[in-house]
Amino acid sequence: MPPVRLETKMGILTETVTEASRAPALKIGGSLLARNTVLNVAGQVIPLLVGVATMPYVIRHLGPDRFGLLSLAWVVVGYFGLFDLGIGPAATKFVAELLGKGETEKLPTVVWTALATQSSFGLLAGLLLATSSPALVNHFLKVSLALRADAHWVFLILAVSFPISFPVGSLRGVLAASQRFDLLNAIGIPSRALGFVIPAGALALGFNLRGIVLFLVVGQAVGLGAYFLVCLRLYPALRRRCAFKRSLVRCLLGFGGWVTVSDGVNPILAYFDRFLIGALRSIAAVGFYTPPYMISSKLGILPGSLAATLFPAFSTSAGRGDDEWVKSALVRSLKYLLLLVGPAALVLVFFARPILTLWLGAKFAGEGALVLQILAVGVLINSLANVPYNLLRGIGHPDLTAKFHLLEVPLHVGLPGS
Repeated sequence: MPPVRLETKMGILTETVTEASRAPALKIGGSLLARNTVLNVAGQVIPLLVGVATMPYVIRHLGPDRFGLLSLAWVVVGYFGLFDLGIGPAATKFVAELLGKGETEKLPTVVWTALATQSSFGLLAGLLLATSSPALVNHFLKVSLALRADAHWVFLILAVSFPISFPVGSLRGVLAASQRFDLLNAIGIPSRALGFVIPAGALALGFNLRGIVLFLVVGQAVGLGAYFLVCLRLYPALRRRCAFKRSLVRCLLGFGGWVTVSDGVNPILAYFDRFLIGALRSIAAVGFYTPPYMISSKLGILPGSLAATLFPAFSTSAGRGDDEWVKSALVRSLKYLLLLVGPAALVLVFFARPILTLWLGAKFAGEGALVLQILAVGVLINSLANVPYNLLRGIGHPDLTAKFHLLEVPLHVGLPGS
């Protein structure tokens, strides 16, 4: 049979393959999406419960100052994570697209190129954090003199972790694109839970803050190894051929760059309200606002879990040109979210005051009931928006969602001066 030249919709690969090398295209049904959504919910809830159980012990034995330093360090790490430049979601998109076409022989090029790129960015981000840590500790973060030595070591250890933690995004992307959320959560749940268990266990064994962070990095390395071995077992072609394609890096960055724009803007849109309240009202008002926000935000667990499943599913279907499935999945997802999240939002709207009274007392209920009602409606709307958001990304248009986010920024930032 003569060779057939195949090319993905994004134009990322132009390798010549034969029809015989094609694998059966990945098929996605409603039951698979439902199962994976449940698995993703478990992947968020179980580590959260572990964190709730272990956090009091960690705070009590580590002390508020050192716990604050650890929390602040993870915030800094989160922002340095933007140096990933969206390679993980890009790998998810392109791998899912290839699976939709049944072109599994092209996977090594995508996966190894993404891994090499992410590792390089992780090394660059680690070097930047290591070199900037003196300025961060001594000037920007205003760390007390007693904690500065610990802070320097914490940031140096975390800098070493970046080349380890960055490539995990691509490996998780391979599993998500394959709709193997069973394997993804089988590794992810223990890994995230260990992020809470390790500090408690290290403190119980007499280790200090530096030891805790070091053990956390070791845990990340173990997680990376687990994801890597599972991916090799799932796709033996990754073992047979280690391929890197320079032109593919540009395509990965083209998709991932727009994802990074959204990821960079999202914290502004998500947290600027508290700065606005603090500027227009008072810091005390921020305190009354935060508990309703925490309650309402939990409504997003189910939509977020579904979104994590839909993004690769939309990419797979777009890869095989199945527009009818995409339209059907869009409508059904919106319907089920409205049926599941809608009643929960209504409960918060109608019973906001009793819920807050039971949890925090009458004073918080008086100040925060209306806030909780408004936020519950807002989270419901945002939950529904998650579906078309991931549809646009899945069909290869992350630029549109990023541009919408950029248009929202002036509205948020301009409010205090209006």
